[in-house]
Amino acid sequence: MDVSQPTMSRKYKKLRNKIEEARFSPVDKRAILEEQINQRLRSIAVVTAAIIPAEEVISLQKNMNRQTSYSQKLKQKLTMIQEKEGVIEWVFIFIMTEDGRLIHLVADKGFVIEPGEEYIGPPEMVNVAYQAFNGKAGVTPIYEDRYGEWKTSFAPIIDDEGNIVAIVGCDYSKSYFNSEMQRLRKQLNIHV
Repeated sequence: MDVSQPTMSRKYKKLRNKIEEARFSPVDKRAILEEQINQRLRSIAVVTAAIIPAEEVISLQKNMNRQTSYSQKLKQKLTMIQEKEGVIEWVFIFIMTEDGRLIHLVADKGFVIEPGEEYIGPPEMVNVAYQAFNGKAGVTPIYEDRYGEWKTSFAPIIDDEGNIVAIVGCDYSKSYFNSEMQRLRKQLNIHV
């Protein structure tokens, strides 16, 4: 056939990729892309939770005054994370009361909920937050609350004894998520 082995291998690989691509429906392809983005967002929440000192969170829980040194230090740290990452809209720490209410403890400087205020949100967001309080980092589907449309990643903040003392959340706008989906589709040349 007068075709070299490397050329034949390239042609076979290209054909195999087309066949594999044809097996997935547009819904399947979108789910795969979304999971790739979710893995990155989950990782950011986990790393953020790991750098938050649990002792400072515990001390702040005992005295929720916004003027304490722990409050100011944590607010600065969360603001630095939010600014450095550049795509996070808000970074915040929630605690949970014994009756299951989510209470805002501290956040970056632009967060709209006051410390000590209860967050009441849609079930798809609250369920992922509760899972984080049970030790499982996760990412919400896109949801809408009174502040906008978001995708949020949560991870537990764990003390030295392995107890979950709070959760950290990172909010991403719906427009950011959609632009990331589009960027991935172009980068991987996937038509959804």
